[in-house]
Amino acid sequence: MMRVTLGSLIVASIIGCGTKPGPPAKTPAGGTGPVATDTATGYVAPEPVPFHTIALASDSSYTSQTAAEGALPGEVREFTKLEIKFCWCPPGHFRMGTSEDAPQHLLNERPVEVTLSRGFWMQQTELTQNQYQQLMGCNPSFFRGEHNPVDSVTWDEATEFCRRLSELPPEKEAGNLFRLPTEAEWEYACRAGITTEWCYGDNEEGMEEYGWYHKNSGRTTHPVGEKRANAWGLFDMHGNVSEWCQDFYGEYPSEPATDPRGPETGDTRRTFRGGGWFFVAEYARSAYRDAHEPADRYVGRGFRLVATTSPGASRGDNRQSETR
Repeated sequence: MMRVTLGSLIVASIIGCGTKPGPPAKTPAGGTGPVATDTATGYVAPEPVPFHTIALASDSSYTSQTAAEGALPGEVREFTKLEIKFCWCPPGHFRMGTSEDAPQHLLNERPVEVTLSRGFWMQQTELTQNQYQQLMGCNPSFFRGEHNPVDSVTWDEATEFCRRLSELPPEKEAGNLFRLPTEAEWEYACRAGITTEWCYGDNEEGMEEYGWYHKNSGRTTHPVGEKRANAWGLFDMHGNVSEWCQDFYGEYPSEPATDPRGPETGDTRRTFRGGGWFFVAEYARSAYRDAHEPADRYVGRGFRLVATTSPGASRGDNRQSETR
């Protein structure tokens, strides 16, 4: 199976997004898809405003509850003044990757048995532009819409968002920590107890109901949560935008693993999951994975959060600010 070349879809961090929407997406000569911008457009990314200048940093009316453990898979709670809803993903065991005899199997999806020893709260939807704007003071998105997922965001910017949210005084007082999901957490949450290629089954036609992809997106992102959710209440795990994960990119462990977090050294790229509005259904499968450099910017990439509580910090739960 031929794999889509993503290099031409990347926009270097020195170009970025803009303070206003850029020109229509276009395909560069020899390219395979749209780009958010290029040096000819002058579409330059704004810098996030200083942390202390955002309204949330000094909002005395802002309180938050502790992200304590949930009771049932898919239980929904709302944390932070950004009104971010999270779904509970209980501890458990699953087979990560794709069987070698599956038609869509790729070499980087070699299956491995994974145990997640602790449950976690996964954001119910992709982070929206409105939520990102409130904490970062800018909107890097190419496709504009208050309730659309933030797009054209780098891994560095996504982890800075996590750091800022964790540093807000009410969140620190509540003991809440926010970060990107690990690859294992992301796939586990996407599958929601299902072993099929997508969260709903093995037929790619189901993407019409569960995700925005190249056949139904109209070449743009869409407001989050408009398609069907998976068994644990998570929306847009397939399509809309692909989502940054915490891990460095590398081969899966050769033996069963508990709470895997990717390699410690080697490849400098960070992983992403979930396909996107531009891609075919195969690249939105639960097991599909790829990687880019943390400063790379792409019109089809955003992120969602994981919330944990501070006792986990000593076990490395809040590693999103580390460079390793």
